[in-house]
Amino acid sequence: MRDDQIAFLIEVGAVLGGSAGSSEKAEEILSGLRKVVPHAASSLSTFHGFDVDHKSLVNIDYPDRVLEHVDSWFVRNDPAYEHMRKVNRHPLRWRDTPFPYRETFSAREVFLPAGFTEGVTVCLYNRLGVYTGNLHVSMDDARYPTDSDLAVLVAMQTMLGGLVDRTRSFPPPVWEVDDAVNCVCFYPGPVIEGVPGRPTGPHLAEGTPLVRLLLARYAEQRLPQQFWWHSGDGVLHAITTTRWEDRVLVLEEVAEPPFGLSVRELEVLTLLVEGCTNAQIATRLLISPKTVAKHVERVLHKMDVRSRTEAAVRAQRAGLVLLGASGATPAASA
Repeated sequence: MRDDQIAFLIEVGAVLGGSAGSSEKAEEILSGLRKVVPHAASSLSTFHGFDVDHKSLVNIDYPDRVLEHVDSWFVRNDPAYEHMRKVNRHPLRWRDTPFPYRETFSAREVFLPAGFTEGVTVCLYNRLGVYTGNLHVSMDDARYPTDSDLAVLVAMQTMLGGLVDRTRSFPPPVWEVDDAVNCVCFYPGPVIEGVPGRPTGPHLAEGTPLVRLLLARYAEQRLPQQFWWHSGDGVLHAITTTRWEDRVLVLEEVAEPPFGLSVRELEVLTLLVEGCTNAQIATRLLISPKTVAKHVERVLHKMDVRSRTEAAVRAQRAGLVLLGASGATPAASA
């Protein structure tokens, strides 16, 4: 690898560590790539996981027809792409494929008619090895890319994989929820980021009580798929967590719990799920055992069940668990 190429990779690291948005970083990196790896066109595309087709994040000089091809037919059918995904992750030039690439549909019908005579596709992966998208680089001079040029692209495989990872969307159910639902994403680390196109809201901001609770549960691998959280002002929030690949999506919205349960009744029900006796519940919530008995009676009536055990089982199935409540907050007092 040449000195200028090494310097470029150092610069890429600096760009990735900057404060610009993902698209701006990607455009700056691809613009700089042309100075050290001669090529005619390049694009960086994202794989969303729920659809085979990719979405272009940055395109530099690919005609629309070529860009549409590499983000759709290519990732569905191209033999070189399939080889790199299933057999060998190493980026391949046309001349490196284990078959005559110029005879493939992509080369014969798309790349060559557009004036491209050589090229490389780099499959991108995040640091956990999860596929996140690809980088396409096409040349109009078959002498390129050289071995040194290819080494630069190999070095960028994980660097760009992490960048593209931050732009990936969640499966369609995320986009079917109401606009009032707030969202954040937990990445390994853990790192918390907003979901593009979705609100975060005040309670999912970094450092808030709810986020501290979520982080603690996430670190302990005890994060329920559904639970309730009391913000201390008499308002209940429904929390839903969804795991997708190496990340967790958190949805939060203000809501009323099922069965018409009050905050205090939900606290009592949560402790019933833990197997607490009335005396233990009274100690935890700083109320009398007699008051606890009344709350338990109302909980059983509202849930239309006959026993504490039946109520606990039904609560677990419905995600009726209140986390983060101290039991001594004024808003929740009996």
